[in-house]
Amino acid sequence: MGKIVVIVGILLLVGGGIYLRMRSQGTAPTSPVVSLPTASAPQQPATSSSDKKVEETPLDLPPLFPEASWKEEGAGTSPMEVISVDGNGKKLSGNLWSYAENFATMEAFNSGGKGGEIFSYYNDTFSKDGWIDKITAGGHTITAIRADGGGASLMSYIRSEGKGFRVFSLLTQTSFAKGEFPVDAQCPCASTYRVFVSDLLSPSDLLKK
Repeated sequence: MGKIVVIVGILLLVGGGIYLRMRSQGTAPTSPVVSLPTASAPQQPATSSSDKKVEETPLDLPPLFPEASWKEEGAGTSPMEVISVDGNGKKLSGNLWSYAENFATMEAFNSGGKGGEIFSYYNDTFSKDGWIDKITAGGHTITAIRADGGGASLMSYIRSEGKGFRVFSLLTQTSFAKGEFPVDAQCPCASTYRVFVSDLLSPSDLLKK
């Protein structure tokens, strides 16, 4: 029994020393997190630990896909209609981020790049967190638009909590040197992924637009 305790103690000391050395050299693993701004209130300055902690709400969003170098485009209007109200498409105001991949050949493009990983990341995350494709408010049906074809795709999710309402969209567009996808498209080509996060609205506000 005494030998086992000594061995465990040695392993803990060695493991801790390796971790601390990695931290000092800047090689210890970390989890990249990109904070998405919320539209419900302006950003507040840092507060001391004695201040009341602001709790996260179900409408808070996950970090941007961490394996891509996203470019912040800032506030603006969604590149296309991301929801429909009773069948009528609407663009929304919000914030945009983009990431681009270049492909020299069709073989490289067909390999998918990071596109499949980005899609799976958001699809899995939102499916687990209760984001859906449709809600009803005041007798109206609000639908998050999803479409695919012609070298472009749109995947949108919607969620409502009380009076809060937000839409997330992932838009993928690919431009080819020649032809049209999937018939006779030719590379070099570039795929651009754009993340759109709408401002925080109430369903009643949306129906007034």
